[in-house]
Parts: sequence; structure tokens; C-alpha cells
Amino acid sequence: MKSLIIYDNTGKLYYQASGNVNEPIGLPFMWVEIPEGKYINRIDTLITPHQPIYWDINSLDLDTCTIEELKAYQIAKSKENLEAYLENNPVTSKCHGGIKKNYSITKEKQSLLTQMILITQVAIQAGIDYQPSWNAQGEPCTYDWTLAELQQLAFEAEAVVRPLVSKQQTIEAHINTAKTKDDVMIVNIEF
Repeated sequence: MKSLIIYDNTGKLYYQASGNVNEPIGLPFMWVEIPEGKYINRIDTLITPHQPIYWDINSLDLDTCTIEELKAYQIAKSKENLEAYLENNPVTSKCHGGIKKNYSITKEKQSLLTQMILITQVAIQAGIDYQPSWNAQGEPCTYDWTLAELQQLAFEAEAVVRPLVSKQQTIEAHINTAKTKDDVMIVNIEF
């Protein structure tokens, strides 16, 4: 998932958020996909286009880091914790043939499900013979899915994921408003 990064002309980060957020007017910003295990330390504004400078999450020293670095670190950890939670907590659904099974709801699986739904819709609209496929967690894909079944699974997954994403965004907001390192560290980033 891409994150909105708002920064100043020196590259100092002022705000970082994911999801459905508005782009600022009159402030430098960029959308970035933050690699796993990394967080954004600052933006290199000496080159054009501006580029994010990543740090390894495991390299942060709490005693010597700045509050901005700690905030970025904790935000990155909260996103990692959310993804780990989604990976370990599949949604249980009877969407496919009325049989109760578990379905992965990681960011990657949500994206693939959305793509499968869109491809199926386009094929139907274009009159192309296309058979969608999907799979329950730990099982191979089967080629007997309907568009309605895929959509039902997407809605059920979204009903679980949306509140968790909102929780992560709230965590991020609390971290961003912290005034001290201690304030940053007391924000619960677990799911």
C-alpha cells in the first residue's frame, strides 16, 4: 500500500499516512511504496525528482535517534504488525459453494482478489468466455468460481480489514502528535 509523505524543502518529514487520505495543497508531498523492513528517514530534496531515504527498521537506536526517526520507526512497525495480523487471521466464509473455509486477507491477496474481480467483470462486459479462479487458504486455485462469489469474499474481507486499517491510521495519528520519545513509545502498535 502506498503512503502519502508530506515533507519540507529540507527533506524533513511532517506527515505520513496510508489509505484514503487527501493530498495537501501547497506543500511538497509524494506517494511511496515503503519496502518491507524499511522506514523513511527523510526525503532527499537535493535531487530531482525528490527521493525517499530509507533506513532499516532494525537499525534504530532509541538513545541516539531523533523523535522524527522514532515516529517513522513506530509507524513502520505498526504497519508491519497489521500485515502480520492479517496474515495470521484469515476470514472465514461460506462464499464458495456454501462451504465454510478460511481465506487469506493479506494486502497481497486483497490486491489479487480485486484484480480477479475486475478481469472477470471486463470479460463479462466484453462477452469473452472467461472462468475466474480463487483459492481457500492452503489450497490450490479452483476454476469454478463465479463473479458473485468473488465479490462476496471481497466484501467479507473488507468488513474485517477496514476497521483494522482505521485502527492503524489512528495509531499513526497518535504517533505523529507525540511530543516526546516517551509519548511515542506508549502508543500501542499491536493488533
